[in-house]
Amino acid sequence: MKRTWQPREEPAGKQKAQAPREEQKSALAAQSNPLAERVLHLQRTAGNTAVNQLLRHFAAHTDGAVLDAPGLLETNQSLQGVSLGAVQRDDATAPAADTDTASNGNPVAPTDPGASQHPFLREGSTGPGVEELQQKLNASGVSPELEVDGIYGPLTAAGVTQFQQNWNAAHPDQIILVDGITGPQTWGVIDTMDLPSTVGRVERPWSEVVQGHTYGLTSRYTWRIHDADITVTVRLGFTGLLDPVPGWLDAIRAMWNRFDIVNVDTGETLPLIFDPESVTGAADNNVAVKPGNQRSDAGTWYADDPDANGTACHEFGHMIGLEDEYQRGHADYTRVVGEEPDPGQTTGDDTPDQIATDLNTALLTPAVNDRIDQSLAVISGHSLKQGDFAASIATSYQTSFGVDIVQDIDARLPESDPRNPSSDPQYIATNPFTFSTGGLMGQNDDQTLPHHEHPIEPRHVREFTAAVQAAKGGNWEARER
Repeated sequence: MKRTWQPREEPAGKQKAQAPREEQKSALAAQSNPLAERVLHLQRTAGNTAVNQLLRHFAAHTDGAVLDAPGLLETNQSLQGVSLGAVQRDDATAPAADTDTASNGNPVAPTDPGASQHPFLREGSTGPGVEELQQKLNASGVSPELEVDGIYGPLTAAGVTQFQQNWNAAHPDQIILVDGITGPQTWGVIDTMDLPSTVGRVERPWSEVVQGHTYGLTSRYTWRIHDADITVTVRLGFTGLLDPVPGWLDAIRAMWNRFDIVNVDTGETLPLIFDPESVTGAADNNVAVKPGNQRSDAGTWYADDPDANGTACHEFGHMIGLEDEYQRGHADYTRVVGEEPDPGQTTGDDTPDQIATDLNTALLTPAVNDRIDQSLAVISGHSLKQGDFAASIATSYQTSFGVDIVQDIDARLPESDPRNPSSDPQYIATNPFTFSTGGLMGQNDDQTLPHHEHPIEPRHVREFTAAVQAAKGGNWEARER
């Protein structure tokens, strides 16, 4: 079953925008903009971490924008044309050395440009985000040392002001606003310092391109390092049919609670515990449970979904900031998964040019029902599956008709067949021309796709491994229990 997810805005539902595949956006930006070409070169040579540091350097000048100093504004605008999805979220999530190629992927979605993964805090704020801030301010050397109580009172505000003043004194070319408020600008410079904390509050806005659509979500969760474990808490507010909820929460725990964070040198072990909570008050994510079996997203789950437990586990992955691993463009797939797509289907029963022409003819059919039938007949008639052969058809389509094949299908086929609402022609038709894994965040019900040993892997929890390493020092890695 196709799994999608909700846009950032409420109420829950899918937000869609026509967008080129990430690799095409990058290539076009590089062709038209010398700076973009240099940034892409930096990504390929110095790595994503270097690019991320550069972007954070710019963001440090203002709250999510760049000062209009000579060349800086133009630089920032140029960078927006680069595939920022290929930039890792922050240095702490950069892959450690590992013999497993797939472990080098980074499935944690990059924070939207100009935004912060942290909550906006000011005097009067409370909670784990304030605790994280207080710990990091103390680690930065503010004086007097703050009590870590999760309350943003006058002393914490003064500590923030002192931090901002200290930063400006040490970085006269990267001045930030001194106001005692902790917004994206101040969080941005805190993040560059890799300061330790035993608690973190994440409120990360992010987006991705799947099946030719752009989707957005804000992932909200809290992690906390204890003496004996590290816990990740997501508060879920369920409404509607509540009977399936306990089983779904048990399924999430059974799927996700399979890793320990281990010190490679000493053997010290912290179990990684994911704790989804059903709450009636303020929630990190709200989920409406409805009867029937339709397409689920992060905000709507269906009680009659035949794979409801799997859907819950998949959507929980989005709630902790993980991107989809199905129907992705090539650049996004390799960035997220850490390896090249499987060659898959390498030959076909006709030439790529002819199949591209047949599909274009079908997509131009005036009547929508006929358009659906003829387009899907091309897909099924040639038994098209993901792989090198379908990629060659996509190349022929772009060359012959001047448009990306996934974009064209997205524009011309509906998401729901008027004669059979449970059928999604877009999904069926675009699938061969994209890339997917067979893991939990991909299409784990498709046995033709590459499967790793487990539906989730150490790369999916690298953010929390990095948090332990920052807090405790040493060399840590996630290991299957």
